[in-house]
Amino acid sequence: MSSVAAASQSDGLIANGENMICGGWTHIKDMNDPQVQERGRFAVMEHNNQSGEHLIFSRVDDGWTQVVSGINYRLVIRATKEGDNGIYFYEAIVWDVPWEQSWTLISFKPLLKHK
Repeated sequence: MSSVAAASQSDGLIANGENMICGGWTHIKDMNDPQVQERGRFAVMEHNNQSGEHLIFSRVDDGWTQVVSGINYRLVIRATKEGDNGIYFYEAIVWDVPWEQSWTLISFKPLLKHK
């Protein structure tokens, strides 16, 4: 009985949860979704707090979600650096626990630089 209740609770937390596989990564269809962009902005802000860097968030270019105990967002983030005209790309994983209203930056790593 508890596993059925847990599954229905998870389903209720995910708006538009069709085609989501528990544990698997699902491509985010709308990169312009304000929730996706806000998690990307959070990832850059939290990375800056942890590292002392001064990245400036531009936008989320691509991303995937993973249903776990909450939702992991794996995001490809475009950013710039203070005093540098280059465009930098990062992969960030943000863990969202909706029922606790909390986000945690799990990882943040550089991908490519484009000028």
